Amino acid sequence: MKDKVPRDYSIFINEPAFSMDMGSCIWFLNNDCWQKLGNSVSDLPNPETIHKMKAKDFCDFVDEIYEQEINCNLVAKIFDSKFEIEMASKINPNVDLTCLKEELLEIGLST
Repeated sequence: MKDKVPRDYSIFINEPAFSMDMGSCIWFLNNDCWQKLGNSVSDLPNPETIHKMKAKDFCDFVDEIYEQEINCNLVAKIFDSKFEIEMASKINPNVDLTCLKEELLEIGLST
């Protein structure tokens, strides 16, 4: 499946998240349209659906699929681009904030 991903995305395919030879599917953006390679995933929304979600929709999704309640006020702030690193530990008390800061910088987000 990984060999069918467009060359422009090859750098991402080499990320640790894709280190396994098997996976359910890979989504990528092609000419402003989401493309999927791989198996059908019936219980997860596609990227376009996630992009259109409001904070409450996302909280309901997490509760239904992962059976976890999350603070919708914090999620709403994130959806409104008001993320602060301290919020991560409120959402996930087990998060390693040092590692998260490094990962955010790696993908071009400052904290």
